[in-house]
Amino acid sequence: MTDVENVPEPRLASPSTLRVRLHRERRRERLRLLTLEMPETAIGAAIARGFLKPEDSTQAWSVIQSVYANQLSDRALNWLTDNAVITAEQRTNAAAILRCISNWVERAAAP
Repeated sequence: MTDVENVPEPRLASPSTLRVRLHRERRRERLRLLTLEMPETAIGAAIARGFLKPEDSTQAWSVIQSVYANQLSDRALNWLTDNAVITAEQRTNAAAILRCISNWVERAAAP
């Protein structure tokens, strides 16, 4: 028969211990933690132009892509569409816009 009363309760790790564990895990996986500050107005502008869905405004990569794509003026987007760099359907898809511009530049730079 075992004495259940003598079994120690598991101790919870302190917040600093958890931070160190996460840091070591990221280091093992060769990852870096980056913090990015972005004005709410930039996020709001990306939402207003249709580059970012409001429900995706907490997803870091979606916000970064959409705010970056929002830097393109309507005139630039029209030029990209008129010159078949992007399609009309891709005008509000930040990832597609960036991918198409990158592909277009690569083709233009090819020997």
